[in-house]
Amino acid sequence: MVVTYHKSDDYTDMAHAQWKDWINIEDVCVLWGPNVLGNNYKKVEFSSMDWTCFFETKDMDAYKAFNLYAISNNHMLTADDNIAKAIKSARRGDQVHFTGYLVNYSN
Repeated sequence: MVVTYHKSDDYTDMAHAQWKDWINIEDVCVLWGPNVLGNNYKKVEFSSMDWTCFFETKDMDAYKAFNLYAISNNHMLTADDNIAKAIKSARRGDQVHFTGYLVNYSN
């Protein structure tokens, strides 16, 4: 489930433009498994910036139940306009399935 995202072409994102990194179009932070079962994730606040997903809560029970192995920030890379459109259409709460490759890239 998408909990937050950061679009690399956002006006606040100077790093991607400065580095001419046009292939990393968006970071998508997702939860799965134990983090979406029940309602504990609703007690956690999520936010994103360049390359990073943040989460915090003041609810100690939600913190203890949160599984650090069931959250990831995914740097979405594509040069295909149709795939880019699909990635950019994802919103908080959407259930998503990724298929692709784990890659090492540079500009």
